[in-house]
Amino acid sequence: MEERKRDIAVLAVLIALVTALHYLTINQQWAIHDFYRRLYYIPIILGAFKFRLRGGVVISVLISFLYLPHVLFYWGFEDIGFVNQILEITMFLFIGSITGYLVEQLSRNNVLLTEQLARITEMEILNENILNSMSQPLIAVDNNNEVKILNNAATNTYKGLNLHSNLMDYKNQVFERVHLPLKCLTSGETTQFDEIIRVPYDDTHVVSHIKMYPIQNRESKITGTVIVIEDITEMYQLEEEIRRADKLSAIGVMASGVAHEIRNPLGIVKTIAQTIKSSDRIDEMDLEGINIIIEEVDRANSVIKEILDFSKVEKGELLISNVYELVNDVIKITHKFAENNLVSIETDVEDNLYCMMDVSKMKQVLMNLIMNAVDAMPDGGTVRISGKKQNEKVVLQVLDSGFGISEKQLDNIFNPFYTTKDKGTGLGLSITHKIIKDHNGSIKVKSTTEKGTEFIIELPNDREAKNEI
Repeated sequence: MEERKRDIAVLAVLIALVTALHYLTINQQWAIHDFYRRLYYIPIILGAFKFRLRGGVVISVLISFLYLPHVLFYWGFEDIGFVNQILEITMFLFIGSITGYLVEQLSRNNVLLTEQLARITEMEILNENILNSMSQPLIAVDNNNEVKILNNAATNTYKGLNLHSNLMDYKNQVFERVHLPLKCLTSGETTQFDEIIRVPYDDTHVVSHIKMYPIQNRESKITGTVIVIEDITEMYQLEEEIRRADKLSAIGVMASGVAHEIRNPLGIVKTIAQTIKSSDRIDEMDLEGINIIIEEVDRANSVIKEILDFSKVEKGELLISNVYELVNDVIKITHKFAENNLVSIETDVEDNLYCMMDVSKMKQVLMNLIMNAVDAMPDGGTVRISGKKQNEKVVLQVLDSGFGISEKQLDNIFNPFYTTKDKGTGLGLSITHKIIKDHNGSIKVKSTTEKGTEFIIELPNDREAKNEI
């Protein structure tokens, strides 16, 4: 409001000043009046810019009324100069109107442009908020693989990846896997990419669900690619656990039935073999064959016993037990076997480490892991057992320096009947996995070929454990 009053005052002063110059200068000095008349255009144009069409028209009309008496008194009606002055007044009105109109249109366009910019800014902020609210990394690149859009999840996940950097130059196994599909999308050979990629990371694996779509302009020309990456490692591991549990359940039921059906005829075969062996009419060659039959039946019965143990669903009472004592008890049982195979067992277990567990089952777990570790070191080595409390969990680690397990084998070691041993049944680690799961715990494995294998067991503390399994 103050600025408006100031503008009106300035215009009034300018108009008054130019009008005074006309009326106070003698009329014979026409050249000076001609110059003064041109000065009227200053307030006309200024009024049009300040008050748009209304200002241009009002100021030009006001100046015309103020200047017209000077024309009549000093030029008369018959002088040719009178006609020129009337034409000049007409120009006042024309310049004021056209300038005001143009400024009015410019002002309206500025308002529309401002509103449009505000809407665009609002949309950009909304889009940015939507992108940054996504929990999955989102990256948009142009046809030269230069990063154009990067949300917060992508920035936090892929350190060092910045706007305007080239995606091909970023060292990451996930992006290395999508180099070729990215070229196919950019060239228009494919319309989308939707795959699950599993890459190694820090002795484990990261599973990513990657989706890529081409960016098209209004002419349907491909201008870039949008990449959405979802980390599904935990979901993948959970699905693996569910599939393994379903497989174990089905195999357990089947194994139990088959084992019982096989055990009975084996018992008959062994009884007959023992009867023949005790006969006085058997010669030495037949005796050797009978002994082989009895040994193989015993070995088959041993396998059947493992199958039945695997298929049993036993419930045992969980008691607060000392993990340090548990490990020492297991070492007393296994140290002789280890020594005979040139393997030493080292321990580093906290002596005040307690956990809710079924002691007999946990002994079975540790014995199985130690025996496997010894078997993995045919030329001798060291087994290290450590135990500590970490993040309200009891963590047990069994580490050997053996020949390790390949990446392909790691995916199957907990599956029943999968074994890398010549005489193994493939049930030991399956039973171990089942026992740990029955304790509401988890077991993980890390291995490097020719360097060794580490099994990591996490069990809930006594406040998290249930009363029975």
